[in-house]
Amino acid sequence: MLDADRRDRVIAQGDLSEPTRAPTRRSKQRARARKRASARMIGWMSALTTATLIGCVAVAAGFVWFNGAATGAGPLSESTTFKVTPRQGARAIARRLEQAGVIRSEQLFMARYMQHRASSWMNLRRAPILKAGTYEFSPGASVDSIMAELERGRGALKFITFPEGKTSHAIVARLNRDERLTGEVDVVPPEGILLPSTYDITPGMARAEVLQRMQEQQQAALEKLWAERAPNLPISTPEEAIILASIVQREMGPNDDPKRIASVFYNRLRRGMRLQSDPTILYGIFLGPVNWSKPILRSEIRRPTAHNTYQINGLPPTPICNPGIQAIEAVLRPAETEDLFFVADGKGGHFFSKTLAEHRARTREWRKIERAFRKREREEAARKARDARDARDAQTTATAAIAAPTVQNQNAAALRTTRTPSVTPPQTAPAALAQTVSTTPSPTTEATAGTIPLPVRKPRR
Repeated sequence: MLDADRRDRVIAQGDLSEPTRAPTRRSKQRARARKRASARMIGWMSALTTATLIGCVAVAAGFVWFNGAATGAGPLSESTTFKVTPRQGARAIARRLEQAGVIRSEQLFMARYMQHRASSWMNLRRAPILKAGTYEFSPGASVDSIMAELERGRGALKFITFPEGKTSHAIVARLNRDERLTGEVDVVPPEGILLPSTYDITPGMARAEVLQRMQEQQQAALEKLWAERAPNLPISTPEEAIILASIVQREMGPNDDPKRIASVFYNRLRRGMRLQSDPTILYGIFLGPVNWSKPILRSEIRRPTAHNTYQINGLPPTPICNPGIQAIEAVLRPAETEDLFFVADGKGGHFFSKTLAEHRARTREWRKIERAFRKREREEAARKARDARDARDAQTTATAAIAAPTVQNQNAAALRTTRTPSVTPPQTAPAALAQTVSTTPSPTTEATAGTIPLPVRKPRR
């Protein structure tokens, strides 16, 4: 009872200083909430720290793996060549490298390439470019070494070019002169079996290997073009196509249509006319080491040889050179014309004619052009000789002008010497002066010496 009364009095008097159970419960709840929030924060911070550490470890491990994969040995087991064409993008190059088995992963190559670009940008350097060229990669080449080669653009392969229309003898001579190749070629291949073109080579490659490649390329091209030939051609074998292509090759000029030249020869063959090709005359005389620029004499036209198509019917027994792809295509897919004759037009091409009368008129025009050309050649040679002679005369005059003051100074010194008794004794002065005058060709010096009296003194006793 007393406790109840006391509580009632305290409440009546407004004394609320004594704590109650309700406030005590709310404080504990708030404290527990704060503890839970702190625990959650600590948990999140711990998780974030752990994730950051794991991420750093993963990044470090990935970088180590990435660097090792880029610098480690690649999948190549033997040397291989790889060609990068102009304006080919980095991703296309990476894809082709993976397909060729040079690298393991296109993505790895591109990641390394982007790293190089980023590094260049950060260091204010020009971004690397993968350059076109033909490269040779050694076994086990790494991504970094491959990329370095592509960025430098220093392909290990070089190139050698054989112009169309060269004989096998000339091609072998060209090969033997190239110091980048090894092994002499002693046997000249048969005429017409080599394909003139530009071939990539590596230093130290055997010359015989280059010849083998030229022969294989010619066989492959001929098989393809023969299968696509026009119908009803007056030739029956690929060998005959090469023979006629070699004649077309030597006849065509830089501004000619080889298909039209081929049509002239086909029209003549169908009519039973002789081909009458000038290059066959020269080849019949010289064979392999032929001089194509030699003027043809009338006696050589009448000289019978196995290749002289002025004297034989049909095709010669062998090609007269190694024709290029363009000439072979022209023979197997010629133009359709009625032309039977052609003659040079003086502009790198030919005049074509259907009749002999028209051809003779064109020939007279060519003779006029040829005479004018020869006249210009002679005038040009005379002008060059005249200029050279004038240059020599001018040089001789300039040399004499420079030397004249020196000679005059020498003569004047000699004359001064004759006036000095202490230097030249009286009895030797006339001899010294005579020697000076006789060895000096200058007329001015001689006149001066004649006007000066010689010192004459009696010798002392």
